[in-house]
Formats: sequence, structure tokens, C-alpha cells
Amino acid sequence: MRFSYLLILSYIVFAQNSDSNKNQNILKVGDAAPTFFIRTLDNKKFYLSDEIKKEKPILFSFFATWCEPCKKELPLIDSLSTQFKDISFYIINVSGIRQGKKVLKEDPVLVKKMLNNLNVGLPVLYDKYAQTVAKYGEIILPKTAIIDKKGNLAYLHTGFDATVRKDIIKVLEDVSKSK
Repeated sequence: MRFSYLLILSYIVFAQNSDSNKNQNILKVGDAAPTFFIRTLDNKKFYLSDEIKKEKPILFSFFATWCEPCKKELPLIDSLSTQFKDISFYIINVSGIRQGKKVLKEDPVLVKKMLNNLNVGLPVLYDKYAQTVAKYGEIILPKTAIIDKKGNLAYLHTGFDATVRKDIIKVLEDVSKSK
């Protein structure tokens, strides 16, 4: 009986510590953007830390070929890249997401085909094991992050609906003007 009491007590302490650690890791606007190393879809190296040193705002849109809302957001992001030339735009294909026992792997050939069909020509980074998207919170797609000139998060949003375009444009205008 004493053993089971200790076991239950240790579980409660562990659960409380886990919850408090989760809350400490939640990103919010104003936080330093988590940096990462990733490869492009064409296997070239990309370091976010190098991009931040350029002191130019950055927009990332995380997507997957099976994500229907992503297919609606990507053309919008692509069109905004022509409107906001002083901002670096990247789309990040997320592979290796676990759904139960299933792992959703992306095929680079199908990614290129989808982007071609959507007429999206932005640089593509390849998050082969879903580690980069995890740095930006829960793995729910689409996810959009905007980083200001100082390397801080100016916007972080999951999902896509009618209000997203207006919100993204407002933040892009703000980070373009900021010093």
C-alpha cells in the first residue's frame, strides 16, 4: 500500500512538472525565434541564424502535400512575396509527422509537382523529420511564422481561414516599417 501511494505521488509531481515545463516552452509574439538548420528540397544547407543576421524580416509557412488548408494558403503566401520584396519568404515542407502508429512521409517529387500545380515558386525547405515545425509549437498545419528584423517572432498562427490574409498583411507591413 505504501509503495502504491509513493508511486501515485511521484506521478502527480511528474505530471505537474511536465505541465509547467510545457507552459515555459510555449512561444509567443516577441520571443526570440527558434533557430534551426535544415536542407532545401534540393539538398542545400539553410541556417536560420544566418538569415537573421541579414536583419531582414522572414516569413515561414509550414505545409504538407496532404494538407488541404495548406493548398489554399500557399498561393496566398506566394502572392504576398511579390508585394513585400523586402521580406524573405520560405515554405517548409513537413515530413515525418506521426499520427498514431502511422508516419506521414513526404515525397520530394510529389511536393514539387503540387507546388507546380499551385503555381507557387517560393524557396522550399524540407523538414524531413518534423523537428523544425515542432520548435514552433504543436504540429498542426498550416503554420505561419513571421520573424522581425531583430530575430523575434512577430506572428505565429496555426490554421487557415478568411481572416489570415488580413492578419498576415498587417504584420508584414509592420515588420517592413520597423527599424
